[in-house]
Formats: sequence, C-alpha cells, structure tokens
Amino acid sequence: GKVLIGGWFNGVNGAPRNNVARLNADGSLDPSFQRGWGADGAVAALALQADGKVVVAFESTSAYNAQPHLLIARLNPDGSVDETFNCHLAGDANLRLTSVAVQRSGRIWIGGQFTNVNGVARRNLARLNADGSLDVSFDPQSVIPGTNHYVEELQLQPDDKLLVAGAWSSPPRYLIRLNADGTLDGGFANVTLSDSMANFILDISCNGDGAIAIAGHFSAVNGVPRRHVARLNPDGTVDTGFDPGAGPDYNYLRAVEIQPDGKVIIGGNFHQVNGMERQGLARLNANGSVDPGFDPANAAGVPPEYHASIYALTLQSDGRLVVGASAWWQQDTTNAVFRLDVTGGAV
Repeated sequence: GKVLIGGWFNGVNGAPRNNVARLNADGSLDPSFQRGWGADGAVAALALQADGKVVVAFESTSAYNAQPHLLIARLNPDGSVDETFNCHLAGDANLRLTSVAVQRSGRIWIGGQFTNVNGVARRNLARLNADGSLDVSFDPQSVIPGTNHYVEELQLQPDDKLLVAGAWSSPPRYLIRLNADGTLDGGFANVTLSDSMANFILDISCNGDGAIAIAGHFSAVNGVPRRHVARLNPDGTVDTGFDPGAGPDYNYLRAVEIQPDGKVIIGGNFHQVNGMERQGLARLNANGSVDPGFDPANAAGVPPEYHASIYALTLQSDGRLVVGASAWWQQDTTNAVFRLDVTGGAV
C-alpha cells in the first residue's frame, strides 16, 4: 500500500527529497527509503519490480546519489542504487527516456528518444534483461514497420502484452501492441490520430476486461471524432459506445485511468468537460458523459479554493485514486500528492 512518487521536487512534507520518494499508506513520508542525495534531474517514470526494486527513468542525463546514470537506474527496496544494474543510453540532442515497464519474467521495456543501448543500435524502444543488459532478441526495426519517431508511453496489459504509444510513419500509426515475446500483435488495429505528426498519446490505461483508454492531444482516432480522450476495444478499434462529446476545454490531457466498470478518469489542466465545470480532474461514465457523482471541487474534505493541474493518476485496488499534481490548495501553490475516494472526496 505504499506509494512511490517521482517528478521534479526537492522536499516532501518538510523533509529533503530530490525528485523521488516513497510514501506510507497514509501519505506520510517513508524515512526508510532514499536516504542519500536522490536524483539530480526530473524523474519521468517509475516501475516497481516484484522483488521491491524500483526502475527509475530520468527525463535527461542525470545522477542518483551523486553517481552518474544515463537516463536509467535501478534502486534497491531501501532506495540505494543497485550496482548490479548497468544500462547506458545514447542519442542526439533529443535524448530522453519517457517510460519503463517490467514484465513478469523480469525483463524491462524502455521507451523514449534514443538511438543506442549499451553500444548497440536501438531506436526509441528496447527490452533489457533483468541485469540491465540489452535483450538482443528484440529489435524494433525488424518487428515494427515504418520509421519510429519517438515513444511516449508504455503500458503492460494483464496478459503481459505491451501497449506502445509513439509515432511511426509508413504507415502512420500512434499505438501498437507487442506480444509478450516481443513480436507485433497483428490482431491489434492500426491506431491513427488526427492527420498531423503534432498529435500524440501521453497516457494509456487498461482494465481486466481488455478495454483501453488513451489520452493526449488529438481530435480523432481512426477517423472517429474524439477530443483528447478515447476508449478502445480490446482489439484496438474505437469503442463507439464511449463518446466524450466536446471533451475537455484544454488542448491536451496528461493522465487517464480506466476503472473495472469501464468508467474513465481524466486529468489535465482543463476547467470544463463537455460544457460541465471540472477543475483538472473528471470521471466519465461508460458512455462518455461526465459523471456528476465524482466532483473533487465540491466533495467533502477538499478546500473550496481547489484547482489542480494533474500530471499523474493511479487507481488503487480499493477504488481510491492517487493523484499527482501541481495544485493550488487554499491559494498556496505547491506540488501535491493527494488521494480521493470514489466520489472525489479527499482521503
């Protein structure tokens, strides 16, 4: 029930913590984790292994506890650096790591903008062995047709298949699915967005029924009008039963979570969703309409001055929602992590 957080910060609840920390189940800081300096650069993603170790992806070349790490490091359960993990990435001026995902086998997927992994050519997507060495059995150039421009997000499904959001050309596609062995899932639809390479998917979520929610910057998915959020069927086709209408009044969404019942929670910097007032966070019903039963701005325990720009969402198994945000609480700007119940009330 503890919560790992990563981002761009230098303290948690008054204690020094640089960009990565662990919270206890009640939200208090876990002092047993990360006693050193921490990360000297922003953390883009975290992935928890079954053994309690944590894979950390940095937005740029960084160091952890003053030890150089080229975009990626692994931490032991106490937050110290795992020296047995060795992975070095290289690339051009756009070098970055955006997402990591750990398979049940212990192998690690990485995605971002890079051209080289441990001295071997790999463009933007690669799989590592458990020790950080390159899994040479997977080469995206031979698996995925077209030019890979970038990878923005990775999401493992319960069956260990991997959803990969990025941009490929010839043919254009923005979301693919790989089988657990790294082969391309030919039964998954060729997902395209509005006709511009400026469109992108920033977050993916899936539930036990195979339904998939995507969020980012787009106005159509496979030719079906969808403004920044859509729900897909298990085969990647657009779920036409979910229609958010005008959607959020901002030009993109940063975060999405799909519930077991098919409802979709969205986070970003918006003020309205389909004409209904919602401050950065909303839940959509299974048909895409705004759920009036979930409104943090009016829920018990949430200050009346509430406004938040949401960066991350994590749905707990009990239905409660952990939110990572740059938030305004009682007119005091602060980075914040908070948790909401099924109605949007703070818990």
